[in-house]
Amino acid sequence: DNPNSSVAKPNDTNAALMVRNPAATDPELIRIEALTQSGAHREAMAAINTFLAKNPENLEAELTKGLVLVKMGQDQEAESLLRNSITRHPTSPELYNNLAVIYSNKGNYGKAIETLLLAFSTHPSYAQVNENLREVYASVASSAYNRALDLDSDKKLTPELVVLRRTSTPSLPAVATSSLST
Repeated sequence: DNPNSSVAKPNDTNAALMVRNPAATDPELIRIEALTQSGAHREAMAAINTFLAKNPENLEAELTKGLVLVKMGQDQEAESLLRNSITRHPTSPELYNNLAVIYSNKGNYGKAIETLLLAFSTHPSYAQVNENLREVYASVASSAYNRALDLDSDKKLTPELVVLRRTSTPSLPAVATSSLST
């Protein structure tokens, strides 16, 4: 487990998002995440927008806003935010990872795999990205196996992917190409 990650449960885009290493994050962002976890989404959104107005290039804040949007059920807005952030921070594996979580939650496993591979290309040793990629591959393989055997054809297996936070890591060279098409 990555100590700087938040967890998303399968089939539950509004699952409790837990901060595992608060020391790695600005205390205001921790407060904002606590607000959204407690259901105070509008207050959390107002607070994250204020924070971003003062810190427009803060990547952790952008990730936090994405988490708030997902908790609010606004996956399309979260996807748009992450895609925009990727254009400005193309070497951040966390952005690609969190975008892949949204794709996976929608059942778009092909796009989730493509996006996780881009995350992996920015940081090949990021264990959680590798684990999320393994989860999606396992889910796709299991579904294909069940379809081939016509077992539980109505049951859809959803991978359990982990949403990541940005931590203070040195900048990495841009390896990933932004081939994420809409």
